[in-house]
Amino acid sequence: MSGYLLGYLLMTNPRCKTWVRVVATIFFAVMAIGAYFMKPSAIIGVIAIVIIEALFKLKQAQSVKQLLKLPRLSLILGLLWLVVAGATYEAGNRVVLQQTYIPVTQGRTMPAIHFVSMGVSGEGGYNAHDALVMGQLATKEERSAYSKKLLIKRLKKMGPFGYLQFLVKKQRNNTADGTFAWVKEGHFINLDPTPTVTTGLAGNLNQFVYLYGTRLGDFRFIAQAWWVIWLALIALGWSDKRKFVLILRTMVIGGMLYLLIFEGGRSRYLIQFLPAFFMLAALVYDRSFAFVARVYRWGTGQLMHQSKTETGDNDATSH
Repeated sequence: MSGYLLGYLLMTNPRCKTWVRVVATIFFAVMAIGAYFMKPSAIIGVIAIVIIEALFKLKQAQSVKQLLKLPRLSLILGLLWLVVAGATYEAGNRVVLQQTYIPVTQGRTMPAIHFVSMGVSGEGGYNAHDALVMGQLATKEERSAYSKKLLIKRLKKMGPFGYLQFLVKKQRNNTADGTFAWVKEGHFINLDPTPTVTTGLAGNLNQFVYLYGTRLGDFRFIAQAWWVIWLALIALGWSDKRKFVLILRTMVIGGMLYLLIFEGGRSRYLIQFLPAFFMLAALVYDRSFAFVARVYRWGTGQLMHQSKTETGDNDATSH
């Protein structure tokens, strides 16, 4: 995700030389498709770029003719991106099917609706029973039909108001843990959860990150504090309307919506979107501080005004 964002910025920067923008376009396309192969939801960033670029173009256009008129270089770079992205996708598919390191059976793929159905079970996270049934059904059509039936059943059981309550709780679970479930889920440092090195820089670091480290609680506190600060900076910097900031904000919102609809319920699923979170907070922090300063000045001004009013009333009463 960080790679294709870098490629996008260089591709659209008019101050860069043409050859740099061409190379950046190729890099952008390859990184975007590579991100898609690793984690399909990582393509949300590309969708955000397309949406914001289209909205800015609509805002700047004075007529339909001007809307359809694109600079020649921009048109060439856009077409180049599509060609490289298509070629990368085809090459990636071919590599996946031809490699023998991890056997891939195409007929065993899970339909998207399976993860939507799983996303409304329990706390919205992984459901072992659903996964087991998927493995027992022979065809993709059977898996899709079963998942659709299960999704409808779960939604009917919740009802509209119950589903809204569920989404609120799921969003809380999706964003609550600043450690992203470190040593809580998966198999982190599974062989020996006790630090083996206890001296020097490595020893101190081990105490912070190992399951039985003496400073693991400190790590969790620090991680949670920083996570709250980052989220506060992003939330309070809402007034920044620069294009790239809007792209990052759309990526964050899109990622959260994705996790609400599909399998989620755990903060660690946000790790894939951390580049957007970190860059967004870094770009809007000055607006956030300015907003807090304005609120503080307003609050102190109101208190001073109230104090003067009360003093005047007291003086009038005494006389």
